[in-house]
Amino acid sequence: MIFFQWISLPVIIFLALRSGTKLVRGDGPRWMHAAGTLVWLLAALAIAMPDSTTTFARALGIGRGADLITYLLAIAYLVTTFYFYHRYRQLTVDLTTLTRHLALLSAQSPDDREIDQGPSPSSPEPAARLGVPTLERPPSQSPDRGS
Repeated sequence: MIFFQWISLPVIIFLALRSGTKLVRGDGPRWMHAAGTLVWLLAALAIAMPDSTTTFARALGIGRGADLITYLLAIAYLVTTFYFYHRYRQLTVDLTTLTRHLALLSAQSPDDREIDQGPSPSSPEPAARLGVPTLERPPSQSPDRGS
């Protein structure tokens, strides 16, 4: 074994065991921990036996193991990019829906508005009625003009 293998194999085996432990315990999404464990084990195999990637690549009709790994990384990148883009779009839609819902809940009818008087000190703000925390603003301080 070369120096790189001595250094990287224990780290990768540790990561595979950690991911496998999370899979068995059921911490978080099981598919993610199963995929992570599989990836770490395949990485350990590729580092321990570098010629195995070339053998597997030739069985698939690809010339070198390095080319196979490059193709797999490109596919993994695209899948990950589309997955996170989809999650981002879904979170944006959810946030918009939540904002609209809160706006409708806190909207006042014309009868509820206090014309020309503003809210009375005894009536809570719409956000406070809904249980939404508000930020307390410190009293504004006028700048010292040196009179």
